[in-house]
Amino acid sequence: MKWFEERRGKVSYAMENRDGPSSYDCSSSIYYALVASGAEDNGYAVSTETEHDWLLTNGYKLVFEGDWSDAGDAKDRQRGDIFIWGTKGSSAGSAGHTGIFKDANTIIHCSFGHNGIEEDNYPSYKKGVSDLGKVYVYRPTGKGAKDKCGAKRRSNGKMSGGHLFDEKYQVIQPYGYTPWSMSRPDMYPNGKHTGIDFNTVNHADFMSRDIPVYAVTDGEVTESAYHAFNGNYLTHTMPDGTLQYYGHLRDLPLKKVGDKVKKGEVIGYLGDTGSAKGTPPHVHFEHKPENTWHQANSDDDPSFLFKKDGTLADGEIIDPQKETNMASDKDLKNKEESEDK
Repeated sequence: MKWFEERRGKVSYAMENRDGPSSYDCSSSIYYALVASGAEDNGYAVSTETEHDWLLTNGYKLVFEGDWSDAGDAKDRQRGDIFIWGTKGSSAGSAGHTGIFKDANTIIHCSFGHNGIEEDNYPSYKKGVSDLGKVYVYRPTGKGAKDKCGAKRRSNGKMSGGHLFDEKYQVIQPYGYTPWSMSRPDMYPNGKHTGIDFNTVNHADFMSRDIPVYAVTDGEVTESAYHAFNGNYLTHTMPDGTLQYYGHLRDLPLKKVGDKVKKGEVIGYLGDTGSAKGTPPHVHFEHKPENTWHQANSDDDPSFLFKKDGTLADGEIIDPQKETNMASDKDLKNKEESEDK
């Protein structure tokens, strides 16, 4: 989502002056974001009417078409999916809208209501909009289309990381707008859980036995400390410069700032420090773009490091003994470099 993130809070919404660099509308922002990522230059910014054919030309496929009341548009969404609201033939101007899914629940778009580019929970945002008729969702196929909007393709297991634990572990709070995060504005001001909470299936004795936490990829430690909210935590780079964060470790991390870590190397132990005190022990795991650790809402869904396709769901169990299709850090780096060209 690089193009959108770079302009978030910095541009305004305007249908009259929609070609940038200081203002865009919903469809022109999608157009310029995709062109910047390698899509075919149409010669002019598409509208919600002409966007359909242009997406198909650039390797997208239609994965959903339904009426406004059909909730199917919010199901099984993936990072990089593009939605278009408004019935074909009558969606021009204020009768249509479009944006891109950042994860299964979150969209980023340029809207009149925000007067610019902002994130929203898709179902919640749609509820506040009057019936626009039809809804369409398009998905990149990888055929004839490059990496759209910086949404790196993570299919076929090519972008998988290593395991966080060496025994069965589970998701106890997924990424995104969860019931817990939306009920705790004191902890999550915008209502979004910015990472994934994992713990081992057998964790009752976490204080009396060491339950190791492993580095998911190679990297270099950038922070290793204690914080009242994060507890004992560690951050390290990935081979492509992005960051991983491990929070609420039992003790201070075993690695210090500047240390190199290898995938599968122990960095600490399962714990409940910081704001996790009084909750089931867990590791809060985040993935963030390069140099954005201290920037709010700069996170990405880290599911791709643990699952071939899709988003990790609440309660989903991962078995390290069965999940063996994990790429090396060299694969990770080569994949990221090839997609960024």
